This record gives sequence, structure tokens and C-alpha cells, in this order.
Amino acid sequence: MVGDTTLSRGRRHGGVAREILGTVETYLDCDRRIDDTAAALYLHRNTVRNRLTRFAELTGLDLDRTDDLVVAWWLLHREQPPPR
Repeated sequence: MVGDTTLSRGRRHGGVAREILGTVETYLDCDRRIDDTAAALYLHRNTVRNRLTRFAELTGLDLDRTDDLVVAWWLLHREQPPPR
């Protein structure tokens, strides 16, 4: 799976890739609201949009498509321990 490979690579390499993944995770936690994501990360909303675009370019996952959204959420959360 393309997204899986790219997410794994991003986690290992840090830097910009980690920022992009963190932005996507926060975006999903904020129910895909750009302004809420920007406020949570102390970023300009255009920075959030740019990172989401870059995520789509790197992974081939379009967060506006339900199937891709579910895949992205699952890939970002699969390594986290379940809530207690």
C-alpha cells in the first residue's frame, strides 16, 4: 500500500515529513476543520492546507475521499495503544 510505505518512511525520517503527519493527525482529530487545526497547531490556515496537499502528493491519499480518509486514519492510529 503506497500510503503505508510513505507514512512509515515519514515516521523514520522526521523533520518535514513528521510535521506533515502531525498536521494530518490533528486535522482528523479536529474533524477536518482547517481553522481548528491551524489554531491547535498555532499555524496559519494556508500552512495547514499546504501540508495537507503535500500529504496527498506523497501518499496518493485524498482526504476528501472517504476510502482514503479511512485508510489515512487507520495508518496514523494503528501503532497507538488502545484507550483504557
